[in-house]
Amino acid sequence: MPAAEASGLSALLIPAVFTFLGTIVGAVLGNWDKIFNRDKLIEAKVSGYASSGNLREEIGVLLERIGMREQIEDLQNRMLKQQEDQFRQQLADAGALEEGLPQLQQMFAIIREEVPDYDDFRKLLVPLWEKYYTLAAIEELNRFQSTNTMRDFRSKSKTINDEYWPMMQALVAKSTARTQARIEQEVGDDDPEAPPRLQ
Repeated sequence: MPAAEASGLSALLIPAVFTFLGTIVGAVLGNWDKIFNRDKLIEAKVSGYASSGNLREEIGVLLERIGMREQIEDLQNRMLKQQEDQFRQQLADAGALEEGLPQLQQMFAIIREEVPDYDDFRKLLVPLWEKYYTLAAIEELNRFQSTNTMRDFRSKSKTINDEYWPMMQALVAKSTARTQARIEQEVGDDDPEAPPRLQ
């Protein structure tokens, strides 16, 4: 893959990757009140939880118990694989897979090393939650997360995500194709030298 093409590819890909990763965290936080509204906590037996009495530590415990690490890492891995597969297919369609694959793989290896991980997000989140939540509130949420009800809920989340992801990909692909067709028909594409677009 020529340097100019690799540069164009990275210019398109990298902003999309990092924007999506930020969206993941924003979506999780944006639904926090809907999932963990204290006014709606059910009464259930608490098992295996004892507070440390330290607000910062309890926030860290809560983040782990709600599965934020797994959600972020799982979505990142799925998204990066999807993007890599799409660009690999574009290279294959252009008859340039053998030539371009090493650079594509190198590019994604760098992206995987550089994208913010769960611990990066955690360092930002814990001080914010420490600012707005009391120890008693976090302890109540941790007790709720320690119930059999929530453990059962979390145990099924990965399986649900495994089934949901292909359906979501198909929906996005259909929407992308429809949107691209409309843009080409109604707006036009006057730049044949533009970098390849996601399909």
